[in-house]
Amino acid sequence: MNEVPHYRWSFSSLGLMSCPKHYELVRAKEIVKPEKSKAGDEGARLHELIEGYIRDDKWDPELARWKRVLDIYKAKNGVCEAGYSFKWVEINNFDHNNSYEGYRTVKKLVLCTDTDPDRWYTGYIDWMKIEGDSCEIADWKTGKVKITKQLQLYAWVVMTAHPEVNKVKVTFHFLNYSDQVSDWFYRKDLDKLFEPFKETLDDIDRCYRFDSWPEIPGDMQKNGRGANCRFCPITETHCSHGKENF
Repeated sequence: MNEVPHYRWSFSSLGLMSCPKHYELVRAKEIVKPEKSKAGDEGARLHELIEGYIRDDKWDPELARWKRVLDIYKAKNGVCEAGYSFKWVEINNFDHNNSYEGYRTVKKLVLCTDTDPDRWYTGYIDWMKIEGDSCEIADWKTGKVKITKQLQLYAWVVMTAHPEVNKVKVTFHFLNYSDQVSDWFYRKDLDKLFEPFKETLDDIDRCYRFDSWPEIPGDMQKNGRGANCRFCPITETHCSHGKENF
C-alpha cells in the first residue's frame, strides 16, 4: 500500500474476506445486516458480567465457576475493555539519504478515537495492565479452544500504541472449556507479528480501490470451508451461488 488506506478493519472482519463479495455487502457497504447468533449474544452478555465484576465489583452468581480466575485479574487492578484505534497520516520527513529531494511524504500510524472518520483499525481488549516495560492481556472466549493469530495482533497493537512496552503476555481464557492459551511476544519481533495480516489487508485495499468484490464459493476459498456458503446471509439475494447449489 503506497497511499494512505481508506478502509477500516478489525480482527473479526478479516474472516469475511474469504469471500470479498461477502465483505463488500456486510462490512464495506453494509448493505446486508449480519444475522445475530445465540452464541454471539451469550458471549456479549458474559463479557458484560465479567467486566461488571472486575471493574465495578458487581457480582452475579453465574460467574461462580470462573471466580477463582476472575479474582486473580480483579486483584491486579488492570483496565477493562481497553479500546485502541489507529489511523494513517502523511507527514513530511527529511530524507537524509537524498539531500536534493529534501523533505518527502511518508505514512505514519497514530492513535485516534474510535469515532474518527479516518480510523483504520479498531479493537478492544477485555483486560490489560501495563507495568514498566511489560504488559499483561486477558481475553474471555466462549467458543471452542483454538490458537489464533489474535493473540499476536493484541501484542502488536499494545506495543505500537505504547513505545515503552517491550514484552506482552496474552492469555485467552476459554470459559466454557476451563482451558486457556497463553504466549509471550517481544518488541524485537514487532514487524513479524503483523506479517500474517498483510496479505488479507492488501486484498481489502485492492477491492476498495477498484470497487471490485469477486464471489468466491466456499470450496474455492483459501480455508476450503465450502459450508460457509450454506449459512452466508448474502447467498439467497445477492450472490450467484444460490443456496440451491449447496
